[in-house]
Amino acid sequence: MDFIFNKNRISNKKLTIKIFFLILGLIHIGIGAALFVLSNVGSDPFNVFMQGISNHTILTIGMANSMVSLIWFMIIFFVSRKYIRLGTVFSVFILGPMIDLAMFVFSPIINNELPFSMRIITMLIGCNIIAFGVAVVYNVNLGMVPNDIMSVMIAEKTKFQFRWVRITYDVSIVVIGFLMGGVFGIGTIVCAVLTGPLIQFFMPISKKYITKYIT
Repeated sequence: MDFIFNKNRISNKKLTIKIFFLILGLIHIGIGAALFVLSNVGSDPFNVFMQGISNHTILTIGMANSMVSLIWFMIIFFVSRKYIRLGTVFSVFILGPMIDLAMFVFSPIINNELPFSMRIITMLIGCNIIAFGVAVVYNVNLGMVPNDIMSVMIAEKTKFQFRWVRITYDVSIVVIGFLMGGVFGIGTIVCAVLTGPLIQFFMPISKKYITKYIT
């Protein structure tokens, strides 16, 4: 299982610290995704798909996330396992339960009874939390989540430009999720427009603190 770990060996202490920040980042992504869903003004592309699956099965949105992530993980494992690292494994088992836990905790106060303006604010907070979590996960450099690896792997295998593969991938899962009852709305559009710039904003901030503890 050496392919899971970075070829550049690091001390156990540094690895432990990186794993701590990795888990912290994944928790933030899970909480942000839950706020997106609870705001009910349009989820991020992947969770539009998860909502669709949840609507047609007995699975919660978090369980659907875990199931699809595991399926993606197995595909990646057999097609191009070089992309699988420790962070990839952790994400399969942390993100789904974290989404469900956050939805359970926040659903009594964040629901359709809130004014629309408050739900928009909730969605924007969720977008920021997701972006911060993604920046942290990226900066610990322990691997990508399966959903992100799929686009990279498809681009590599098909030789198409990554940006077009990613756009096609995101649009496809949004359309499928929407047709299955997932919520597409202003939140989905905001996520597509703002997440990239917000990740870029949080990258140097999170890197500063992570570097402080691992150097």
